[in-house]
Amino acid sequence: MGDMQYYKVMKEKFKTVSPLAPLLCALFVNMAGFSSVLPSVPDVLISVICPGRLECNQLIFLSGLQTTLTGIGAMVVAPILGWLSDDYGRKPAFLLVLISSIPPPLLLAYSSGKMFLYMWWVLQLFAYILREAGLGATTFAMVADIFPDPRKRAPAIGIAMSMISIGMLMGTLCARVLRTEQLFIFSAVLQIISAAIVKVFLTESHPNRASSHRDIEKLTPLISKGESKSIILETIGALRNNKQLRIMAAVALMVNLTETTLESTLFLYLKAVFSFGKDQFAQFNIFIGIVGFVSQMVAYPILANSIGERKVLWLALLGGAVNVYVYAFAWADWVPYLGCGFVIFYSMIPAAIGTVVSRGATQEQQGKVQGLIVSVRTVAFILGPIALTPLTAMFLSEDPPFHAPGFTLMIGGTAMVLAFLLALRLPELSASSGDLIVDEIITSSSEEVKQTRGKEDHVSIDPLPFMIG
Repeated sequence: MGDMQYYKVMKEKFKTVSPLAPLLCALFVNMAGFSSVLPSVPDVLISVICPGRLECNQLIFLSGLQTTLTGIGAMVVAPILGWLSDDYGRKPAFLLVLISSIPPPLLLAYSSGKMFLYMWWVLQLFAYILREAGLGATTFAMVADIFPDPRKRAPAIGIAMSMISIGMLMGTLCARVLRTEQLFIFSAVLQIISAAIVKVFLTESHPNRASSHRDIEKLTPLISKGESKSIILETIGALRNNKQLRIMAAVALMVNLTETTLESTLFLYLKAVFSFGKDQFAQFNIFIGIVGFVSQMVAYPILANSIGERKVLWLALLGGAVNVYVYAFAWADWVPYLGCGFVIFYSMIPAAIGTVVSRGATQEQQGKVQGLIVSVRTVAFILGPIALTPLTAMFLSEDPPFHAPGFTLMIGGTAMVLAFLLALRLPELSASSGDLIVDEIITSSSEEVKQTRGKEDHVSIDPLPFMIG
């Protein structure tokens, strides 16, 4: 009798997980394919643009230009993709993002001639823009659709982010095994498979497009329904009229500034100060990937259940600041590896931001809200390279203004501290309806709001449906 009851419980848990399975599989396969070619691209570019040289100023210029154009493009495209996913369904928007990454590796697999290389650069730029604008935002929106109950949404978002991390880790490992000419075909095949998984197995999750019957009136929208048809006016109005959305947008902007700092500075800093080479960088990336996977798959769901999403965001931002400061003030080559331990906090930030934002919007508006946050945070991609590249070169030179090789990393850590201070101003999250308490929108039922403010900040999240066994 006990075995039969256990079997029924396990069956229910698997039934809960099953709608998320195609999305998780597609994310894993796509990220493995996308990241597998990243270590080989610099060598291919240098061999064509600057043959016979170890350094290439043209490549540095192209890299900086790509980062800036990606930020500008994503800032414009993210609200449009969010609007498309809300009005026409999540599946078409998600497919568009995945399909955009297929042509670039196919092109380099066919030929690495100079003309094909510049064609690849243009196609890759469009792919980066769409991925930055829509991959995370559409994933958060689909998880919010599939799990309208906030008790299950937080661990689901954490697991979705962990699939991205483990996919990138597997792609990096494949890059060390396969030859360069094989990697581009391998990447294209995996990304085609991920798009096929979405097309064939993923069910449309948008409440107005799916056949499910969910109560979408329980949540209070961050973007109120209006008669304006302009995406730009709607997003500007949402930021201007809603304090909570402004806070989350500012937090995301500061976090992305830190992320841009790490991406553009950390490896240059480690190479200049501690003479890190390819093997050390590979070990570093693998360690970060493993810690990030454990953080998103295990630590985030447990902490969200214990202390609530808002406090998890506080903890993640504070731990993320320590992570960056440890890198900046490292005094020996083993200290950066010690700093990697704090990645367990840093890796929770995207899931925590996505969960908190999703808690404040109806399922009909998840795409617009998530797209708005992406649009704001991509401003860091525009400002970061312009401001940080000269500073990095200055403080890593032989004649810096003062001895502080990790100065730009200190700026990144300070941006994370500012994000933490901003996040402290977030209101408590309702334990019943799962929405942000928005004073500007909720003007009626003031007694209910007062009672809600006295409740605990977190909901009881059961991570077991996502951690079978």
